[in-house]
Amino acid sequence: MASDRDFRSGGIIVNIDINSEVIPFFGSVLGDREITEETFYPFVDQYVDLTDRKTQVRALAFDIFCQYSTVDSQVFSDYYAIWRRRVENGVPVNYDAQFKAQSLLSRAYGIDPYAVWFRRTRERGLEAWMSVRMNDCHCPDEDTCFLRSDFFYEAKSKGWMIGDLYGYRRNCFDYAVPQVRQKMLDYIEEQLARYDVDALELDFLREITCFDYLNCPDRVEIMNDFVRNVRALTDAASAKRGHRVRLVVRLMRDIQQNLVFGFDVQTWVSERLVDHVSVSPRWATCDSDMPIAEWRARFPDMQISAGVETLVLKASKSSHADADVVNGLAAAYISQGADYIYLYNYFINPRTPDTPFYRRTMDIIPRCGMADTVFSSPRRHIVTYQDIFPSGHQPYRPLPLKLECAARSLEVHTGYVPAGREGKLIIGLSQGCPCCVDVAFNGRQCGEFQPARIYSGIQEEPAVANAYVDENVRLYQCPVALEGRDVQEILFRSEKACVDYIEIAIE
Repeated sequence: MASDRDFRSGGIIVNIDINSEVIPFFGSVLGDREITEETFYPFVDQYVDLTDRKTQVRALAFDIFCQYSTVDSQVFSDYYAIWRRRVENGVPVNYDAQFKAQSLLSRAYGIDPYAVWFRRTRERGLEAWMSVRMNDCHCPDEDTCFLRSDFFYEAKSKGWMIGDLYGYRRNCFDYAVPQVRQKMLDYIEEQLARYDVDALELDFLREITCFDYLNCPDRVEIMNDFVRNVRALTDAASAKRGHRVRLVVRLMRDIQQNLVFGFDVQTWVSERLVDHVSVSPRWATCDSDMPIAEWRARFPDMQISAGVETLVLKASKSSHADADVVNGLAAAYISQGADYIYLYNYFINPRTPDTPFYRRTMDIIPRCGMADTVFSSPRRHIVTYQDIFPSGHQPYRPLPLKLECAARSLEVHTGYVPAGREGKLIIGLSQGCPCCVDVAFNGRQCGEFQPARIYSGIQEEPAVANAYVDENVRLYQCPVALEGRDVQEILFRSEKACVDYIEIAIE
């Protein structure tokens, strides 16, 4: 790809979920005739040893904590303690399915898989990150859950959670409580002493509600002090290990809205507390319009990664992003100055390579992280929305776009488009039809729209048609001229119509 523009693209970071593929992998390993540390290498090697292309993965961020520790710990209940648990919250439980395999591997074979993985990651030339979910709140309605440490019940009994005002997130720990902050600091210190890693990631998107932010005026300074304390721990680890242990934070899309939740990135950067910020959606959508350019302008010397979630528009089994959707997001964010593309919920298992999800990831990691391949490959730019925001603030949610005797316009950030590339505009209407909707693309009247289909082939094969839209939405397409612009403007006019879906596909 020839371009007169310079891009900062450095590749892909992959977050490795704490249980979704790790637990099945452990169960499979336990059935092997011979088990050694080398048995665990493929879990790392799969991101490097591609069949016919070169990987663009630069770092693996292994999640070691959500509500429990998936590594040995004296601070939080770990996998082994929860496996041995027989009564939880007054209810009989059995967590053999979740933790028996790892417990036996650890106790009978003396193998710490994460120690192996961190070491192997660095041996293969990648950065090894230790990721900690700072406030995971899965399963708030269940009486028991294999994810919960004993501290969950202690915090709940002592009122150390943010409370019912926050619905699904009501059981999040309240960081205004000194005991909560100290618990997390003790855990981080324990694990930095245990493992030699290149970076510690504080994953605040599980969850961003670390305070009763509507009623805690001191939340910003409390969190600033907490991050200072974490930085002191990474500095101590750096001195011990003889190399820099960088501090990474994963936050939501909007700088000002992060501050509302209590996260003062400006101070962290000015005090050089953090080295890298991952700007991400939470889960329900792979946000198509995160303001990466604003982050780059505000923090020109900060490493910034743009997070890509797995779901496109809705939580259905067929709504996962395919590689072309990921490539579209990568093109937009690399054009705005992102250093890396960060994949979240794209985990895979080397022992189940014949799944659609595995094939998807193997298509993503050789082409969706570097400018040359991103801009020369097919891509899909689907307009999505912002999936998390503080109370009282307006989220980015441009669709549905209701047209009632007034012109409405929308900008779509496609990023750099090489000369000669062709595109098509796909629109979905729940009201009206193309004959009663006037559409202009970059100031030019669109031609005739034809019926269209869109596909998602991730969960099922053959590919599922129209999986990203509701059944009442009708899809139409027409060719469009992209004219070398990073931002495409679409203008709609109609006496009465409703646009529910917009996609620009670039071949």
